[in-house]
Amino acid sequence: MGISEPIAAGTAGLLIEKIGAADVFVWGGSMEMLVALVVFSFPFIRNFKPEEKRS
Repeated sequence: MGISEPIAAGTAGLLIEKIGAADVFVWGGSMEMLVALVVFSFPFIRNFKPEEKRS
């Protein structure tokens, strides 16, 4: 995940030059919501219950 941060920052910089900052935020937020909806539609994620800690 550490390597993806500079790649994402560079890509965002290029997109800001091409389409503008407001559009980058709108499209980025839209993609984030779409990915969250897809991920939470998986039953094994939606029904996840962590184990209780024993003392």
